[in-house]
Amino acid sequence: MTKSTVDTNEACSVLRAHLTRYEERSYPELRELLGRVEHADVAGPSGMVYRIDVHAIWSDREGGDLWVMAMIEDKDRPASRPLTDSFVMRPDGTLASG
Repeated sequence: MTKSTVDTNEACSVLRAHLTRYEERSYPELRELLGRVEHADVAGPSGMVYRIDVHAIWSDREGGDLWVMAMIEDKDRPASRPLTDSFVMRPDGTLASG
């Protein structure tokens, strides 16, 4: 049985863990996200099933940094304000800080 309300701490933890797997991808792999969205249904420790959407856009200019963004919401009850997280990867494969 799943919870009926979203546990924000759990959702943030699930989102961060999912996005970390994208941080481990190469720059060319992340470029494949341009113009599309990857969807995943992920169960949290409570049994709540979350929908996570991940996509990328150019951070400043084409061929430059990639801004990879993810959002999470309750799969069965989409929120009006889903939680989000993101990172920026440089063309050399390093993550931009701050």
